[in-house]
Amino acid sequence: MPQNHPLDFLKSPFISEGTGRNVRYGPTAKGIDLLPVLIEMIAWSARHDPRTAAPPAFVARIHKDRAGLMAEIRARLSSGGHGSRRKTRA
Repeated sequence: MPQNHPLDFLKSPFISEGTGRNVRYGPTAKGIDLLPVLIEMIAWSARHDPRTAAPPAFVARIHKDRAGLMAEIRARLSSGGHGSRRKTRA
């Protein structure tokens, strides 16, 4: 029996529509709950690291409409994106 990885609570499988052979992983509800922390880390990085990889438009949106940005990301993550569905456990 395979052992679970300590961070398995952060991801759950999605099966692509069609053949159902392609599986990709997205965050679980617990992983999505980390969104405020991740957004704050991005803002912190942009503030303290001139070489940050965070796109300037994304950082500006964090400062202008953090709640709206998080709601949009949370909705997208919760739905699993386009053309995929959550895999149900047997």
